[in-house]
Amino acid sequence: VKDDGTLCATGEEGEIRLRHESLLLGYYKRPEATAETFDEAGYFRTGDVGVKDPEGTVRLVGRKKEMFKSGGYNVYPREIEMVLERHPAIATAAVVAIPDPIWQEVGWAFVVAPAGADKDALQAELAEICRAQLANYKRPKRIVICADLPKLPVGKVDKVRLKAQAQGDKT
Repeated sequence: VKDDGTLCATGEEGEIRLRHESLLLGYYKRPEATAETFDEAGYFRTGDVGVKDPEGTVRLVGRKKEMFKSGGYNVYPREIEMVLERHPAIATAAVVAIPDPIWQEVGWAFVVAPAGADKDALQAELAEICRAQLANYKRPKRIVICADLPKLPVGKVDKVRLKAQAQGDKT
């Protein structure tokens, strides 16, 4: 659905919301959290953004909390990460938003590549792939090749640390 709760047209991005008898009814003794999590019709707000194709298949494109604005356009990091991760040399990719004086925010991509990879050649190749597959406002303004990405205790990429690292190195 759109932010106003109306259904999205086929091919239009919107939040995936669920309603089923097996879903939780709410948060124990936390009415504010329950009100934030469920819409007026009783649908659970997943925070996931998807697009439905004409056959009815839903493709995930990102998370609402990770979405950033670049030049007035919505950018979902997961969409960029999936493009980068299609490259056979890339094990993992993470994109974070960095403040920009012209575009409001821009994406920086951090990618894990094998040891000994030619970083300059790989960066150029990934930039070309992004040019071919992503709209200009979605293309990462910088691609950083890493040996590994910082992780949270649960094993997810620590994007807060990546963003702090990027903001400390804007050269």
